Amino acid sequence: MKDATITMDAMGCQFVIADKIVEAQANYVLALKDNQGEFHDDIKLFLETNLANKFKNISHTVNKTVNGDHGRIEQRNVWLTSDIQWLIERHPRWKSMAENFSMMNKVALNLLENEKSIKVGVKTKRLKAGWDEAYMMKVITVGFTSV
Repeated sequence: MKDATITMDAMGCQFVIADKIVEAQANYVLALKDNQGEFHDDIKLFLETNLANKFKNISHTVNKTVNGDHGRIEQRNVWLTSDIQWLIERHPRWKSMAENFSMMNKVALNLLENEKSIKVGVKTKRLKAGWDEAYMMKVITVGFTSV
């Protein structure tokens, strides 16, 4: 399992499971839903509050895209912040999850490798994603379909 990235739905979002994955030197992406009580509520409140305040005084990036397909217009807004020290302090059981940033690099690499619309290397795809927001959203949503 070493260096693997494990994904699970909300049923698997348990700190005990996360700790076992980290002990095996693997990474994980877990769905967070309201079955996690205060952990979910704290993150939801943090996001709702900061979205309402446009992340004022919080280090963040935002990416907005608008795409049209099949007679629909899709608007996507993605906010990213690494300001999670409060989360680590409030929920120390989840410390291994919140500090596992190397996992995000591996996820990004996998997304770049799986995006097949252009025939270039990962380095070029990474650069293109940095320059072209529409392409970045294509990379981020590779494998997803809209309903």
